[in-house]
Amino acid sequence: MKNALGQNVAFFSELASGRFLIVGVELPRGGPAISEDVVCFRAYRAQGDRFTFVATSEFLHSSDPNNDALTSLQAQRLPAPTLEREAWFLAWAMVPPRSPYTVAMRLLAFDGETFRTLWAPKDVVSTSVADTVSVLPSGLTVNALFAADGNAAHATELLHQQYLLTIDGPQQIAEWRTPNR
Repeated sequence: MKNALGQNVAFFSELASGRFLIVGVELPRGGPAISEDVVCFRAYRAQGDRFTFVATSEFLHSSDPNNDALTSLQAQRLPAPTLEREAWFLAWAMVPPRSPYTVAMRLLAFDGETFRTLWAPKDVVSTSVADTVSVLPSGLTVNALFAADGNAAHATELLHQQYLLTIDGPQQIAEWRTPNR
């Protein structure tokens, strides 16, 4: 079946316990009219010229308990303050079928054996899935639509929240608004 898998991501992580391939997989469920895709991550340990399965994460989900479907997966490795003990990465994806875009985010850590969720903020409304997060050398910025009346469809500004990565997870260090163009 053409395009049987959704949008997937993969990257290598060098940890004290070995070299790992971490793969984010979007698994299609439902059909093109009503997407019910789910997203999870899997880790494989390099062993010679092969990779051996190690662990899988729980399915990522929206902060809305009534919606577990996600689509348009994005992920990026982050600089982990835990040095070589863990690989940290941020995953974000669209919560369908919302308009404007509603985006769920999770900061995950992989220690060579298991995945754990470090940060699971509330879903944000954004201009696009790709523009929701900007990764910085020591943290990240979340870019969301902002409306004084709370209705994102009336957003006249973008809210930017900058986070520093600490051993305890992201700590917000700045917030500012710009016009929504």
